[in-house]
Amino acid sequence: MKLKVNLLTSLIIILVVTLTVLVPSCKLAQVITKPAPVEYNIGTGIAIVTDPAIGLGMQGMSDDNQKTAGVESELYARTFIVHHIGTNKRVVLLNADIWSCTHSIKTEVIKRLQSEFGNLYNDENVLISGTHNHSGPGGYNYYYLYNHSMRGFDAHNFECIVSGMVTSIRKAHNNLAPGRIYMQSGEIADCGRNRSTEAYNNNPQQEQDQYKDNTDKEIILLKFVKVPDSTTEKPAGILTWYGIHPTDRGQKNTMVNGDNKGYASSLFENDMDTNAMVQKPFVAAFANSIAGDVSGNVEYGQRPDGTNDVAHMKVHGRRQYAAAKDLYKNAVTNLTLISGPIDFRYQYVDMVAKTGAPGCLGLSMFAGSTEDSDPGSGLKEGIVEGNVLATERTAQAVIGMGFGLASGVPYAKLVDLNSSEVNIQLPKPITLIPGYTGNGMVPLSPTILPIQIIKIGNLAIVGFPGELTTMAGRRLRTAVFNELNGSGINKVAINTYANDYSQYTATNEEYQKQHYEGASTLFGPKALETYITEYTALAKAIKTGSSVVLGPLPPDLSASCKKIQRITIRNETADSKALSFYNINDPDMLASRPSAPNTIPGNADLFFSVEGLPGGKDVKIIVNNNKQNVVSVHYGQLLRILPDGSLQVTAYVPPPR
Repeated sequence: MKLKVNLLTSLIIILVVTLTVLVPSCKLAQVITKPAPVEYNIGTGIAIVTDPAIGLGMQGMSDDNQKTAGVESELYARTFIVHHIGTNKRVVLLNADIWSCTHSIKTEVIKRLQSEFGNLYNDENVLISGTHNHSGPGGYNYYYLYNHSMRGFDAHNFECIVSGMVTSIRKAHNNLAPGRIYMQSGEIADCGRNRSTEAYNNNPQQEQDQYKDNTDKEIILLKFVKVPDSTTEKPAGILTWYGIHPTDRGQKNTMVNGDNKGYASSLFENDMDTNAMVQKPFVAAFANSIAGDVSGNVEYGQRPDGTNDVAHMKVHGRRQYAAAKDLYKNAVTNLTLISGPIDFRYQYVDMVAKTGAPGCLGLSMFAGSTEDSDPGSGLKEGIVEGNVLATERTAQAVIGMGFGLASGVPYAKLVDLNSSEVNIQLPKPITLIPGYTGNGMVPLSPTILPIQIIKIGNLAIVGFPGELTTMAGRRLRTAVFNELNGSGINKVAINTYANDYSQYTATNEEYQKQHYEGASTLFGPKALETYITEYTALAKAIKTGSSVVLGPLPPDLSASCKKIQRITIRNETADSKALSFYNINDPDMLASRPSAPNTIPGNADLFFSVEGLPGGKDVKIIVNNNKQNVVSVHYGQLLRILPDGSLQVTAYVPPPR
């Protein structure tokens, strides 16, 4: 009897151990009985990119009244570095909780990396993307169109983002170690619906019939593991691609947060007991994909109203998290092992020269994406030339004049275009022309865009500088996949909001309807066709091993772009402090302070715009109305209220990353 009991006990122990090995756990190392070769070194990094200042203009909704009121959850840059041991090539995949990467950010990040690592990291092998978060501060673009609601480039927020990204990449570089990558894909049944079905339905019926749904429901997951020995795998991170607008929080929101993508990341990273401070973090990045006409708000039949928005964010974040966790748990038995060398191609394309269309916005762009935002224009989607009402013509003129008065920067008008440039945009009623470069004018939106393809073994990643509608993304993905056919590629991931931002790209058929997405397609009805031509050429170069010409570089607008004249006040005490602002040249004259409240909360930063003040770029600040506690501050500087209550003026540095 005793022998039988011992035997039974042994069998139970063996069964438990076997289950522990075979059922992957989020927190336990995985034992591999038939180890695959280790081809890569893997590094992961995460760092904060939040500018915590109160009163910053928020990026995404273009609402002048939407200012930050505090930080609900931090914004992060999440990095994966993959180094192929055999060829010594490497790539950086960075995804951040921001609206989009911009040329300004990419250029500065590369500049700082090269000052530290030489040419190890460059434009070609670094892909930086945003989740398209609409709940963070803006002003980090050199092109004025995307800084309009902030009234200019914000060097302080720019520094927070860039320094955080560089920290994230440095951390990933420093913990490179042997590892493997697994890939799996699945579907999320209901996480975003098409917000522009009339335009989508204008695509050929035969093409629509190839797909079950009018949104792309595929989620692609990469699982990164470290391999400390030949039979053990330790979790290092996940990177997913899934297309949905992070607009659950809407334009009534004033709290900085990562919306549904950031929430999904936090759920997964909390599962893994990790945080941004550890040196070898588990990183869970939820990058965006084909999302141009996909919104979670369609599910609820109304735009966010500030009542249930947090709940909606959590629903869509949790659905992405749950799908990723399910794919992650099936890592060994169902995932494809990524295997093979790394390659990449990167090129700049002059979209105005290629399409003949200067970057123009149509009247329906100012109707907003009606499921997500309300710009207050009273316009509707679907306004086309030949059917423009008199009231809409009036609105068109008012928008143009209003933009010019508010911006204070030179901008092109319809009279600047020739008939060919006007006709190529038809049926778009041209309302703003931010992408005009004639007569020596500085463009207000990008005209030369970066395109990128990264190959990691059997996976190809398309870095796209903007937003693709569902069918536009499908066409681009299919074209790249077909071009790479026979080169070992079995999956193509579209990573949008990458390296720069060029508005929307709709199909020609969708463009004809001039809904929000078509009206926001800068380079006319042939834009998608042009992008497909250029991306397939990159794919062919990868397949054949040939090089590509870098192309014309975008203009350097860092010195000429309109900048915010900003002072940042950082209260490092636990108590709120009363503030008074005075003209530097007249201590008795209280200065207007349109962007600053009268007090700064404890342990908080405050944004204060000095633009237009009568004292020039300097202002005198008194804390708690104590005449002994007064200091003069210059534009661009940081005023610190130290823990002992004393004041210190220094050059601006971001909060600790």
